[in-house]
Amino acid sequence: METLLAQLPQQEILLLVFGALLAGIASGGLAGLLGVGGGTITVAFLYYIFSSLGVAPDHRMHLAIGTSLATIIPVSLHSMHGHRKAGAVDADLFRGYWLAPLLAGAILGGALNGYVPDAALRIGFAAFIAVIGVYYIAAGQTRPLAPHLPPGIGRWALGCGNGLISSSFGVGGGALGVVAMTAHAVPIHKAVGTSAGFGAVIAVPASLGYILSGWNAAGLPPWSLGYVNLAGFALIAPGALVAARLGVRIAHKLPQKSLRRVFAAFLIATAAYMMFDSAAPPS
Repeated sequence: METLLAQLPQQEILLLVFGALLAGIASGGLAGLLGVGGGTITVAFLYYIFSSLGVAPDHRMHLAIGTSLATIIPVSLHSMHGHRKAGAVDADLFRGYWLAPLLAGAILGGALNGYVPDAALRIGFAAFIAVIGVYYIAAGQTRPLAPHLPPGIGRWALGCGNGLISSSFGVGGGALGVVAMTAHAVPIHKAVGTSAGFGAVIAVPASLGYILSGWNAAGLPPWSLGYVNLAGFALIAPGALVAARLGVRIAHKLPQKSLRRVFAAFLIATAAYMMFDSAAPPS
């Protein structure tokens, strides 16, 4: 990678850096706006940048996911703080219903997913965000499935499943959390605010899992702790933190319907790109 980076034109390097800053701003804005971790943007962009820099195909998706999870930690905490100040976080729902099963699922995902084949992660990530995108398009016409969230085994299935899936694909769990809560009659603003904190719960153990599973991997780019790249983190996190607060403000002033549809279009376009890349021969 270092040899290829030295061969890249200075203009292309500057474009990659600028793109990373924009990706951070976009992911942070979405984190504040929709209560998601922004990982759908950062994973796709980091995968592209690691591909451009010549990182081995077997490591690209693992690095993208691990680095994305690391950026989600500060962004999630910052976003949740903003939503809490706006009165949109249900602390009892967060701590009493979601916290323990989310953490359990994230620990399991972080321990296992560093060993999943890169191609499987790419295809799974694309399918995951495509389904979420379709849901966001259809959500304006759907009614809640039930008047309240399921207790007992249903609670653990929702929480553990969210933690496992989100840690697998480098996202903060907010997308699934908002879907689950709005489907069970939780108001959209309350669902967005409460799910904003899911990212930190999921990303801390999952990031550690990606660090440990990639610790002895050969051919990783410089400044990597296992499958977490510190250079990628440093480029994306600052813009994401600034934009997250702005996203929170917008979320409490604008209708969600049109914003959800824009987000859905982005998700589906990203899924198409990832599926196309998965079908192409590795470079």
